[in-house]
Amino acid sequence: MIDLDDGGVGPFVADFFHSLVYNRVWPVSIKFKDAVDAYQDGLKGKKLRDIVDLNDIWKERSDEKINHEKMEKSEKDFLEMLKLTSVKEAEPNVRALFERNKKLILKKAESFGDIVHFGVRVKTSGGSMGAPRFSFLVKDSNKELKIIEFKFQPSPAVAALGTAQPPHTERIKNLIRHYKPQHETGNILGVLDTKQDGTFLIRVRVPSNFDAASIPKSQKDTEAYDSYIRHMFHMMGNAHARQSPEYVREFNDNLHKIEGELEALVEEQVNLFRSEFEASKAKALVGPAR
Repeated sequence: MIDLDDGGVGPFVADFFHSLVYNRVWPVSIKFKDAVDAYQDGLKGKKLRDIVDLNDIWKERSDEKINHEKMEKSEKDFLEMLKLTSVKEAEPNVRALFERNKKLILKKAESFGDIVHFGVRVKTSGGSMGAPRFSFLVKDSNKELKIIEFKFQPSPAVAALGTAQPPHTERIKNLIRHYKPQHETGNILGVLDTKQDGTFLIRVRVPSNFDAASIPKSQKDTEAYDSYIRHMFHMMGNAHARQSPEYVREFNDNLHKIEGELEALVEEQVNLFRSEFEASKAKALVGPAR
């Protein structure tokens, strides 16, 4: 639920646990019991009560604006606004990846319109750290500007659970089917299999509807964050129930046995993250020895 392209085959309860941990480290979090209740309501097909409608939250907030016209006029603005670098200035391994697959990538990018500018970004922290993202500003036949991103797909995070994963094309198709509302692909356009170097997820860069990791600025913001998080747990419950009625029965029958242990495990994981984060900060302040 957190990052669609990091999903795959694995225990549903691990997906739930992952989100419970994320909930605890966000600037605004909901109580453990509230998260469990929202998830269970989703599993049972019940509607959430006393909550701000998700569409109303999205209408009120948009944490990112994309000025395509400004980007079109200046390659420098395009690169800076999307935190990209030119491919020729990228790390050698990233340049080599692009050069080996240049014809395939450019051909696919040009199928969406005329290429205006392009660049690459490799995140050094957070989700999808280390995975190259090649971004293209294109103008289609209707003169509409779009940003098309080719995101390299390493082994998904869920693979750390030791479960066998299908090929990326099949994996992402299944994730879209189970987790996108009304089975829509949203901003995902498809997958490019390079054969020699692996797979790229192709998507349109769109403004984020909501950034749950940002800091709320008002009480209304805080209420929106609270509702948003409940909606996410509820949607997860819906998605899990659609895939396995047996899991729904098993979870509901055994929750009273594992609830205390589950909450303790979440706290243990959160404390581990925080201690490692503090250790990494201290290491950065000290710097390398001479």
